[in-house]
Amino acid sequence: MCFGIIVKGDTLHFEMISEESMRGLGSVMHDFRRPILVEILPVFEMQQAIDRSSNDEFNKGIEAAVAAIEMVAWRRSICS
Repeated sequence: MCFGIIVKGDTLHFEMISEESMRGLGSVMHDFRRPILVEILPVFEMQQAIDRSSNDEFNKGIEAAVAAIEMVAWRRSICS
């Protein structure tokens, strides 16, 4: 699992960092044939990150953890 927040500043680095992060993680998944759950939140301001990580039904970290558990259960079911 990969968690992160990229906050947009005054330059184009926001877009480059977002794209290269996903490209790099995709390469790792391909090279090692392992899934990586990615919850990198590109946001325009910190409040958006806080909103997406609050203790409610919109928490992206909890969504990623649930997805990981479901993937492990699925993988175990097909490999048994």
